[in-house]
Amino acid sequence: MLDFMYYIMRVAFILIRIWKWCGLFEPLRKHKAFFGFATDGLTLPVFGSEAKTDFIADMLDDYHKRSFIKLDGTYDTTPLDVPALRILKEKYGLIENYQYQELADGTAIYPKQYFYSTDANTGKITKYPELFCIHYADASWLSDDVKAELIRRRRLVKILGEKLGLYVDAFINYLFKDGLLTALKKTFSVLRR
Repeated sequence: MLDFMYYIMRVAFILIRIWKWCGLFEPLRKHKAFFGFATDGLTLPVFGSEAKTDFIADMLDDYHKRSFIKLDGTYDTTPLDVPALRILKEKYGLIENYQYQELADGTAIYPKQYFYSTDANTGKITKYPELFCIHYADASWLSDDVKAELIRRRRLVKILGEKLGLYVDAFINYLFKDGLLTALKKTFSVLRR
């Protein structure tokens, strides 16, 4: 997991270099740090920060205190955006309203149109006029099994359409995890809503 954190920090440093070279992120330099909302929570493939900001220190502190092995022995693959959102809400007053916000410490949180282009479930890319960059949400950091589920879900959505594709995918997941009878019960209870 330390390799993953190193990777994230390396990407941040590369983005800072790109920022300086081509000016793509120039409008964002007025902030001490910037992040973007997703459809639920934050999206962190792209974020920026001045050196030694309190938030980055808080994130690193939280990271070093975490155990990446759960009590049952499996790996904790919670993405970085989950603790980031918690810390921004608890310590910096972020309101999870998915609107532009400037926090007291100079951190800006942008609406999803700025950094969140790809629906992780469907793979559909929306190119908003405000979009700074595209993150393909391929989940390359997850296990092969989880990536295979993602690929299957996206194929079902492409073939059957979003709503039916997601229902069929949920049924398949229930089927493999809980058996046929439970899969039928859960699927039909969702469809009745």
